[in-house]
Amino acid sequence: MIEKISEVQTQAIVDSSIDQARLIEFSVASSKIFTADNNLNFPFVLFSEINRDGELKDESKYVLNIVDYAKERIAQDIDINRPINEEQVFAESLSNNVKLNVLRELIRYKPSASYQYSDIDNALSDILELSESLMHPVLFVANQELISVLNRSPFERELSKRYQISRQDGFSKEYICHIGQCTVYRLRFTDIDYSLLTSRKLFDKVKLKNLGGGRYVDVDFELNEGSTTIGNLKLKYWMEVDLAENTECIKLDLTSKET
Repeated sequence: MIEKISEVQTQAIVDSSIDQARLIEFSVASSKIFTADNNLNFPFVLFSEINRDGELKDESKYVLNIVDYAKERIAQDIDINRPINEEQVFAESLSNNVKLNVLRELIRYKPSASYQYSDIDNALSDILELSESLMHPVLFVANQELISVLNRSPFERELSKRYQISRQDGFSKEYICHIGQCTVYRLRFTDIDYSLLTSRKLFDKVKLKNLGGGRYVDVDFELNEGSTTIGNLKLKYWMEVDLAENTECIKLDLTSKET
């Protein structure tokens, strides 16, 4: 009897339509990183202009796949216990995906100069000096040793004083500190181990495709090959990132042990 009930329930899921209203709820929630209310959020706070009504083609499309997603969770007229705050989970995942794709454009940018350091003290000294020649300097750090030193600076007064390291309120979770007037962010990539020093001038424009109704993300569901109940939830958005040409972007490579 239990097996028979299970078969009936499974067939009901197979025969059911996708709840489009639920997909729109996911779409609206996941679009929050792109809305005007989030202008001050990283990374869009860095850019001079954000065009939210861009005419973008498929070459500008990004797709975030939520894999092995059960159809029953978005099936119409299927009564199940759905995960709590699922929209917020997808919004956070989409936000992280957007940040990574914006920062990948930074990583692809050709450095105007490149320096190598055998110790962190010399690197910090140069960062402080070089940043003084830049308008609105910004440092992106991927090197874990340097991140560790900056994170412990509040507990080491001499270190903070020597390199003018301070912390300010009102920044996103990627923010580490300030070195002089230079804002320092963490680069969350596992395949690089260097830092990039540039200015806000580099971050020219972001273009986004507006889907209407406060949505910048399109959500649909696609069954896995050979399955009638499991598939991928696809979160799609269209974005172009324009970085200014001929702008200082200095690569700083640290090869030493922590100081």
